[in-house]
Amino acid sequence: MVAGENAGTKLEKAEALGVRVIDEDGFRTLLAEGGVPLDDAEPGEDAPEEGSE
Repeated sequence: MVAGENAGTKLEKAEALGVRVIDEDGFRTLLAEGGVPLDDAEPGEDAPEEGSE
C-alpha cells in the first residue's frame, strides 16, 4: 500500500493486517528499481497466473 501524509484509519487498518506500507518516495524508488520480483512477493499479493503471458 502506498500511504500519503493523511492516510488516517486506512493506514492503521493496513498496518494491523500486516500489509506492507510505503510512502511516495518509497514508491518512486520501487518503480525506478523495476518493482518487486515475484519471488519476493508476500502471501496475498497478486501475481500473474502461470501461462497467462
